[in-house]
Amino acid sequence: RRPVARTPIDRMSPETLRRRKKTINSVITILRDALQMAWDNGKINNDRSFRTFRRFAHASAPRLMFLNRDECRRLLDATDSDLRDLILGALYTGCRSGELLNLRVSDVGREGYGVSVAPQKSRSRRFVFLPDEGMAFFLGLAKSRDGNATLFLRKSGAEWGAQHRYYFRLAIASANLPKSFTFHGLRHTYASQLIQAGAPLQA
Repeated sequence: RRPVARTPIDRMSPETLRRRKKTINSVITILRDALQMAWDNGKINNDRSFRTFRRFAHASAPRLMFLNRDECRRLLDATDSDLRDLILGALYTGCRSGELLNLRVSDVGREGYGVSVAPQKSRSRRFVFLPDEGMAFFLGLAKSRDGNATLFLRKSGAEWGAQHRYYFRLAIASANLPKSFTFHGLRHTYASQLIQAGAPLQA
């Protein structure tokens, strides 16, 4: 196999450079652990060799991306109806995909004008208040359905699994949006648009 030509650092995109740094950090971690094990087992004379290793800062976290209003419309227009509902749910609430997929019909309007979200990364439920159009959207999904039923379903009536990620990537490509944008980016979109609308940063 012919070797690939090296790309100068100043010609790399920020994301490519981040990935390279992340790879180097992984190698550094392995080397540091090996040297620490050698020190623990008396194979080397001092611990300086592994304590002097330094990792690149912030290499593991990709750049947080969010969509503006026009990009949100493009994404929704490029999406089938069942996934479109899931995307709208994320844009109205800022919920993670797992939180949305765990919502029940009874969670809509359960404690007020919004949805009650079961804990996924916290120990207690939280309540997400909704604007009028968001509340109308969720009430439409819940209308005339059993309270214990899963709120977000596919057109076939089946529950979503991890397939939503595949269809989301297709929608991103169809909408001509950055390939690196993931479903979780809708959570950042929700937060960024709240801030732009004047919501307090603490909230």
